[in-house]
Amino acid sequence: MIKKTLLIIAVAFSFASCSTTIRTAKSYDVSGSVSSGTNTAELTISTKKAALKDWEPKGKIKGGGKENVKQAAIAELLQQNGDADVLVAPQFEYTIKKGEIKKITVTGYPAKYTKF
Repeated sequence: MIKKTLLIIAVAFSFASCSTTIRTAKSYDVSGSVSSGTNTAELTISTKKAALKDWEPKGKIKGGGKENVKQAAIAELLQQNGDADVLVAPQFEYTIKKGEIKKITVTGYPAKYTKF
């Protein structure tokens, strides 16, 4: 009976996927205005959180490393949300296999610069 149980456990582990999921969260203070010399712009932040789920990087994006994948995923999310200018409070979730990011989920608040 013990051998049978051990065999079942061994088979179950052999079918398990060898992937890792990593989640990040950072908090930033965001000012509603940006000032540069005599120019001023306002940042209008959406109250609705946007998400790009299980996005799969391809080709050169994937080969560019983690930061490249993050920036490409943010750009895709912003494009899908009315061509916003910046993503406020981004959070990332990665699925990594064999040291390579296979999927990424990005969430945050899209924002646009106005009055500049």
